[in-house]
Amino acid sequence: MATHWDPPLLVFEDNDRDYLFWTRQNPRGCVVNCLRNPTPDYLVLHWADCFTINGSHFPWTTGDYAKVCSTNAAALEEWASQLDGSLHKCDKCWG
Repeated sequence: MATHWDPPLLVFEDNDRDYLFWTRQNPRGCVVNCLRNPTPDYLVLHWADCFTINGSHFPWTTGDYAKVCSTNAAALEEWASQLDGSLHKCDKCWG
């Protein structure tokens, strides 16, 4: 069964250009940094303008990691719960 998210969740893999565009267009959007194959053990919630996920620590969406983005943090929480996980807020941007 497919799940519909409102607003939609965007998953960025191997696409730093579009990911950075989205973060710049949605600075108060939310980004979950997760493994490419998400596990409940590593789901870190950031504000889109957090330097740890869009600063000089690139690449952002290649290798082992992906980004799941939304303008609605509750939709990301629900997504995490479907993985039997919960989001852990970044100390740098939520602290």
